[in-house]
Amino acid sequence: LVEELCAGEVVGGLIDISNFDPSPRKISFEPDKINKLLGISVSKDDMIKLLLPLGFTFEKDLIVVPSFRADVVRMADIAEEVARMYGYDKIPTTMLKGEMTQGRLTTEQKFEFELSEACRAVGLYEVQTYSFISPKQYDKIRMPADSSLRASIVITNPLSEDMSIMRTTSLPSMLEVVARNYNFRNAYANLFELSAIYLPELINGKADATTLPKENKILTIACYGKTGFYELKGLLEVIFQSIGINSVLYESDRQNPAYHPGRCAKVFLNSTYLGTFGQIHPQVMKNFGIDLQVYSAELSFETLLASVSSERVYQPVPKFPAISRDLAVVCDKEVPAQSIEECIKKNAGKLLEQISLFDVYEGTQIPNGKKSIAYSLTFRVPERTLTDEEADNALRKALKALSFEFGAELRR
Repeated sequence: LVEELCAGEVVGGLIDISNFDPSPRKISFEPDKINKLLGISVSKDDMIKLLLPLGFTFEKDLIVVPSFRADVVRMADIAEEVARMYGYDKIPTTMLKGEMTQGRLTTEQKFEFELSEACRAVGLYEVQTYSFISPKQYDKIRMPADSSLRASIVITNPLSEDMSIMRTTSLPSMLEVVARNYNFRNAYANLFELSAIYLPELINGKADATTLPKENKILTIACYGKTGFYELKGLLEVIFQSIGINSVLYESDRQNPAYHPGRCAKVFLNSTYLGTFGQIHPQVMKNFGIDLQVYSAELSFETLLASVSSERVYQPVPKFPAISRDLAVVCDKEVPAQSIEECIKKNAGKLLEQISLFDVYEGTQIPNGKKSIAYSLTFRVPERTLTDEEADNALRKALKALSFEFGAELRR
């Protein structure tokens, strides 16, 4: 065929071209590098004694590899021969050198796992939603037209119009899940999601598409059916306690358009804002086609992580009995129960072990613009038996402070 195509001329005979070099392979003998690689300390002479029975010979600083060991081509192969002749069981177990020699979870990953476990422990089911939504979702949650959260990153090639922007709030996505469960006739559901929102840099009120947005992780909770406002508040308190956050305060929030103005509260740890929870506004529920009450919470993951205390304080079982007292006071209707409780804690002193609200009453027996609020107080001293007189004195101090700060009077 070569001749037929005039591509060459056929000649007779055979030509044998051998690329094999029959001379022995030689490798640099580097005992220090071998010791460093294996993590051992074997002298040069001992290494020679280990390698000679295997057919290796030595020429000054070179090792001559026998012809039948075609697999030995570099220093690492020599180290392997030294290791198996020296004995793998004699090589000590050591950690690799470097800053990160062990695989482990980061602080953020560990906290995310603990937070998710705490949510599941109180009966919440985890959901996952898309990070991109429709701009119409902002209208559904009654977001003001001039809100900076409406400035979202627009996706260049969206899957559909309903997935055209990166969300700046996680609430619409969670309410879509609630609506889907409601439409599937699930009588109740308690849901949570740890997801990201995307807050872009703003230039003249518009999202800057040339820089990456800030990703904030949000814990979003939604409940309907069997869980009400106070039940959700209780779930949050258990979650906070589980992850090491104590002394959380609540402040009424009437300005959040997505929530019922009379059933919404901001959550604080000291002066640090953690998030919001409450009943979703009825109009928002109507926008999502849900004909029942839904309670939700939105908490900043980063703020929760920064607020967590690693300390866990355990108290021994009390040896001495406690003294219980009930305190009911009449105060202005607008005075928050949280303020009353904090005042009692501050002025009752160290004798007060526990305080719990058990009744709020407004009716014919209470003057207009007033309310009756009642607490159960527990007094105890860990090292001795507390007397009734001491408990009564602490109670009188608290009542005096309530009268001075809020004009509260003991209910007769």
